[in-house]
Amino acid sequence: MLDKPPTIGPLGPQDDFISGYKEWEERHSRIMQEPPREGREYINHAIKVLPFIEAAAEANPFAKG
Repeated sequence: MLDKPPTIGPLGPQDDFISGYKEWEERHSRIMQEPPREGREYINHAIKVLPFIEAAAEANPFAKG
């Protein structure tokens, strides 16, 4: 879902998750300062946060139901 393929850091997949989220967060702060001209750019950005939300939901025992 990210623009570039993730790399495996010293912490393994956890490091990938953290670096991927930091990359998304940087992009998000730029979007908040200057919103995209086309709505689809914002939708595409919002879609890229879904893996992080899904991972958090998987970690939450109440979300698993």
